[in-house]
Amino acid sequence: MKTTHRGFIVPLLLIIAAILLAGGGAYVYMQNKPTNLEGTFIAIDPIYSSGIGVTSEQDVEKVFNTYINWARQNNQTAFGLPNATDFKYKGAQEDGIYRGVLYWKMKFSQPAESGNIFDTYVDVSEKGEIVGFLRGV
Repeated sequence: MKTTHRGFIVPLLLIIAAILLAGGGAYVYMQNKPTNLEGTFIAIDPIYSSGIGVTSEQDVEKVFNTYINWARQNNQTAFGLPNATDFKYKGAQEDGIYRGVLYWKMKFSQPAESGNIFDTYVDVSEKGEIVGFLRGV
């Protein structure tokens, strides 16, 4: 009597492929999952609240531009410094989670009184708030 295993191999291969895909997806998710920010933080009240929900680097740039435009239109300082027109957005990346809120580390250039330009960082929350953190050890 001839026995065939052809009907058994295809479902087995599909099950193995599904397990590999699920495991690969879980691995990628865990690698990209934001981490909790560690250390001692003294959170300063938000510098500015844009009301923009932040889910990407493009959203962080929108928050920055909204803040700079608000400072210009209202003759306010930006980040405690005059000359808001001289500030330039330079990028952002996820920084981590603090007290259940995801923060993005935003980099921008600003002029110094000496005339030099230097880079500085602030955090932008997923709620669209610009916050300065004082970080300790």
